[in-house]
Amino acid sequence: MAAYTSSCSPSCGLWVWYTTASIETFVADIIRRSKDIKTLIAALPRKDDSAGRAQRLTELQEEMKTANEEYKAALAQSEELLIELQSALNEALGQGEDQDPVSIPTKLGSEEGVVIDGTHDEGIEVEE
Repeated sequence: MAAYTSSCSPSCGLWVWYTTASIETFVADIIRRSKDIKTLIAALPRKDDSAGRAQRLTELQEEMKTANEEYKAALAQSEELLIELQSALNEALGQGEDQDPVSIPTKLGSEEGVVIDGTHDEGIEVEE
């Protein structure tokens, strides 16, 4: 940009250069921000994309439902294995029916566990 000069003292030339540099910086900032705004506008969803978004949400819900069912099945299997392990421990430690069974905590920080004495052998219920 060309600097505007007038009939000033020599110190005025510095002011004109400083003002020109400030204007150039300001213009560069406006250009950069306008490019950022164009990028943001381009990323906005289109009106005609709503059917595609709805379809994708439905697919994601189905995937989540399947993953939740797989999680519940794995949890049930782990509870069955825990009961088997507890039973094997009771047998290996010689715990008879007249002695207290070994209790293994089923949750971190939980004081209660699955007890193999016929009263709590169904495991933990899974909340839905």
